Amino acid sequence: ITPEPEKIEAITSAFASMRPHEDIVPALQLLKRHDFTTIAFSNSSLALIDAQISNAGLEPFFDQIISVEEAGSFKPVARVYQHAAEKLGVNINELWLVAVHDWDTHGAISAGLSAAWLKRGTNDYLSLYHQPNITAGSMIDIAEQLIKTYGEEV
Repeated sequence: ITPEPEKIEAITSAFASMRPHEDIVPALQLLKRHDFTTIAFSNSSLALIDAQISNAGLEPFFDQIISVEEAGSFKPVARVYQHAAEKLGVNINELWLVAVHDWDTHGAISAGLSAAWLKRGTNDYLSLYHQPNITAGSMIDIAEQLIKTYGEEV
């Protein structure tokens, strides 16, 4: 199927203008107050993720934005997570991924990151995947657990 250019534009435009869930801004504010470095890391193009973050008013909360397009592949391929670590200048085992997708969480853990899975809706985490270090139903819960674990060290 080859979608019409107008339909592609309508979908990406709608995707770029989505508002964040109500727990995202308070959680990011909490992480920033505790000096956490936060990175947006997406399978989307850099142009699309930039537009999403800008349209959602989230620019002040991210220290950097990384798209997989620089790595030449998509998550959950391990080299994509490694590319992010190299771009940030840190060891891969120093990074945490927070995701709503179990396949992304599994990919990150397989590549050497720690991971938190944000459960949205009724989907369960696939039991065959590597299990996340943190599972929570809100981003605020994840932020609080990270702060409790790492405190001012991060």
